[in-house]
Amino acid sequence: MATAPFLPNEAIPQSSDLISAYPPLERSFRDIIESWLLIEHNTNGTHKLVTLDDIAEPTIAATLVGIWQETGILKTRFAAGAVKNLATQEYVDDKREQLTPLSTGTGTEFDFTGLKTKGSVKKIICTWNLVGLSGGDAMLIQIGPTAGLQVITYSSSATSSLGLSTAANGFVCNKSGGSGIEQWTGNMTLAHQGSDVWTISGSIGETGGRHSYNAGAVTLTGGELDQLRLTRAGTNDFDSGSFGLIVER
Repeated sequence: MATAPFLPNEAIPQSSDLISAYPPLERSFRDIIESWLLIEHNTNGTHKLVTLDDIAEPTIAATLVGIWQETGILKTRFAAGAVKNLATQEYVDDKREQLTPLSTGTGTEFDFTGLKTKGSVKKIICTWNLVGLSGGDAMLIQIGPTAGLQVITYSSSATSSLGLSTAANGFVCNKSGGSGIEQWTGNMTLAHQGSDVWTISGSIGETGGRHSYNAGAVTLTGGELDQLRLTRAGTNDFDSGSFGLIVER
């Protein structure tokens, strides 16, 4: 009998039908462990660990002799090796935080601060729900480090059936020149390219049927992104809707 990776004195499977080679109870235990380790079986009794977080290259492990949990961390030991920590898989959804939307029914600017409190920000999805202004101003998104919002060096444009708007003091979200009765809904995504460069793209549409598409980039100075503001390019007031963020770290 060979020493198998999970159960003492377990025989090496003699056929490629590995599932049928395990009794039901043992198979259930094996499946639970493999859901953590992503193990690839070979019929010669070797077992290839596909994803071990603290091993740089895939490793052949024919003599895995112990798996246990200690202070919330899954650990394993090989017959001739040190104890290894097996980190649980992290999913994108676990790194996302949906912030409480801000009412845009009145006011001129709406701020989200402390965005990097839980870790460096990689991506932000901005969400509009029937956001309206008292006139035809374009809306702007401004971002910045903890010390303050950046209001220069943006390369940004938005286009719609009304034409093109550009801005250097923020990411322009829609073409200016509306009637003031528009209410905008949609999403735009900011993504960190690296080296403090942030890009934006997306689309919002208004209740009259017009859509606005935007794109832009800016290099932040003074540190990591920690805050974001929705404001307007002119002197209009916001008068309806809500604005939210989903932050990915």
